[in-house]
Amino acid sequence: MILITLGSALFTMVSSLFADNGGNKSRIALQIVSGIGFLGAGAIMHDSVRIRGLTTAAMIWVMAAIGMLCGAGYGGPAVALTIGLSLLLHLLTRIENRYLGPCFQPQVTLVFDDQGGRTSVKIDAILEDYKVMPGTIKKNDVQNGLTEMTLNYCNAHKHHKAFLLKFAEMPEIKSIFRKKGHDE
Repeated sequence: MILITLGSALFTMVSSLFADNGGNKSRIALQIVSGIGFLGAGAIMHDSVRIRGLTTAAMIWVMAAIGMLCGAGYGGPAVALTIGLSLLLHLLTRIENRYLGPCFQPQVTLVFDDQGGRTSVKIDAILEDYKVMPGTIKKNDVQNGLTEMTLNYCNAHKHHKAFLLKFAEMPEIKSIFRKKGHDE
C-alpha cells in the first residue's frame, strides 16, 4: 500500500511538471485511476463459493487517491483520510470479530478409503454443501490403500464446523485429526 501511495504521489507531481510545460495535468491522473483499477481487479479472487479480495482492491483504490492528494500538495487532507481509514478498518475488524468470531485456520487431516474416487466426490460435495472453501487441500496415498487429505478451513462461521460431523458419519473415513491453526 505504501508503494501504491508513493507511486501515485510521484506520478501526480510529474503531471504538474508536464502541465508547467504546456501539458495536460489530468491525463496522468486519469491513467493512474485506470491503472489502479487493473491492480485492484488483480487482487480480486473468485472461487466457486465466494469472492475474496474486495477489501484489498478497495484499499488499493483509496491509497492511490491518497497518494494523488499528497502529490497535488494536499498533505493535510491525505493524513486525515489515512487516520480516518485506519480507524474505520479497526472498528470494522472489532465488529466482525465480535459477531463472527476471529477467523482461525485449523487443519484437518482425513484418512479414508477412496473407493475408486467415490469418497473424494462425497467429500467435495460436503465441502460445497457447507460452503467451506478450504485454504489448501493436499492428498497423499498412505499405506493399506488409504488416502490422506489435509485441508485448512476458517472456523469463524458455526455452520462451517458442521461439516466435520458429516465426515464423522461416513464409514469410508477411517480417522479425522484436527490440528489447531497458528492463531488459535
